[in-house]
Amino acid sequence: MAEAIKNKYERGEKPRPSRGHHTSMECVEALLRRSETVRQAGLTQDFYDNTLKPFARKLATDLFHAFNSAGWFVAKHRDRVLIAMDAGLENSNVRTVTIAINGGTSHLDERQRFTRWLRDFFKFDTECINR
Repeated sequence: MAEAIKNKYERGEKPRPSRGHHTSMECVEALLRRSETVRQAGLTQDFYDNTLKPFARKLATDLFHAFNSAGWFVAKHRDRVLIAMDAGLENSNVRTVTIAINGGTSHLDERQRFTRWLRDFFKFDTECINR
């Protein structure tokens, strides 16, 4: 099972626990099959195979693309996200940021663990002078 999940990440697919066994890529494929409106709006099989899948792969495996995408999102939703992000790095702050971005608390535990890891990695509590 762990190998199957690892392979999905390598292909740019992240399992979505809230939807059981489906991945985000499976959801896009199903949407393409059943929605003429989506296809007419430009989400074609060609776009999916040659643009969206490679982008998702880069986003999942290349830190530059992950940060670039996050930066774009913050710029687009500047006010509520930046206010929430500037509040701090405590679990309650991570929760507020998660709600500001997602509208809910999906994957909150994972985000809190990553935030703690980054806080330790960058020695935020002991060496950061711009807190």
